[in-house]
This record gives sequence, structure tokens and C-alpha cells, in this order.
Amino acid sequence: MEIIGAMKVMYNGRLIVVEGVPCAGKTTLVRNLSRFGYFIVPEISEMLCEGDSFPGDGNDYESIKKIAKWFLGKDIERSSKARKFLSEGRDVVMDRYFVTSLAYNTAYEIYRGIPSAEELNREIYDSLSRGLLINPNLYIYLRLHPDEMRRRLKNRRDRPPSILPDFWQKNEFILPFIQFYEDFFANLNVKIIDATKTPEEILYECLGFLG
Repeated sequence: MEIIGAMKVMYNGRLIVVEGVPCAGKTTLVRNLSRFGYFIVPEISEMLCEGDSFPGDGNDYESIKKIAKWFLGKDIERSSKARKFLSEGRDVVMDRYFVTSLAYNTAYEIYRGIPSAEELNREIYDSLSRGLLINPNLYIYLRLHPDEMRRRLKNRRDRPPSILPDFWQKNEFILPFIQFYEDFFANLNVKIIDATKTPEEILYECLGFLG
């Protein structure tokens, strides 16, 4: 099932999106898939140029809107990068995509109590309908319990836990964030994988799904 209203553009390659909470193993999976010929579009944080910093603090509506527009702009840039390879018949794997922003906008409104998600998410769906964002062919969702996410955040070595705002570890934010994922993927072509499995198990489960 496709996202209603998304522009339907046929490419010779497939767009595959990997989603999940922080520390679910998305980047590890994406890097492993690159060894099997998939073209990779990294997560936004890995594509930032020098001097390209995160905008706003999210403490009021205007700041929330500025942050959302920044992420949408980055995803549109990533879409352009993916589109070239999709047109050439290459399968492309994205480490996160607009689904993260949809979930974030929804959960942050609940967490802060500042109405904003409906308008911000409408802009994302509008970008899909206009073809600025690409409607993915397949999703891989690495499902991880918040307690395990917090444990991994505390122990991770590649990035300090402080790189994420504190609210990511609070149930008031992360639970509605995860619930959005669960609801969003209910009727889409998605492979849901237990993220507590080893990286090798996750990789080969994905390869079996992707064919």
C-alpha cells in the first residue's frame, strides 16, 4: 500500500528506507547493505557541511517551524541525490527519511504541548504530492524498546549521548514517537525486524526481504 496523495513516479531502481529510534542499528545496517551493491544516502547528520548547524531550540512555535523546514529541506536535497541513481536503475537505501520528521513533529507536539504537527506534517505530505520527496518502495523498521534504546545511548562510543536532546530519552516524547511508527507502517510494505538481533542476523533478514 502506498502513501495516499504521493506523486507516483516510476524509477528503474527501488528506494528503500531504514527507520527506527536512535541506536536501533540503522546506520550499521545501511553500511552493511552498501557491501551488496546498494547505493547509500546517509543520515542528515552525516551529510552536514562545515558551518551547517542545527537551527533553533524548539521552545516556541516559530522555532519548531524553523526546525521542521530545515529538516524538510535536507530531505529534499537527499531526494535529489537518490533520484539520479534510481533513474539509472540502482537500488538506493536511505538512513532515515521524512517518516522520522512526521514522527518527530507528532511526538514533539505531545511532549511540549505546542500545536504544530498538523501544519508541519501537511507540508511534508504536500512535498510528496509535488514530487519533491520520493515515495519509497520499501521500508525496513528496526523495532527497539525505549529501555534498550536508553541503555545503548548510554554505552555508545561513536557519538556521545549529548548529541541528542534530553527529551529523546523521556517517555513523554519517545513513546508517541514509536507509536507513530507503528501506526504509519501498519498498511505499508515494510519489514519489521527485532533490533536486539545481531547486526549479521539483521543484515541477512533484510537481504532476504529485498530479494
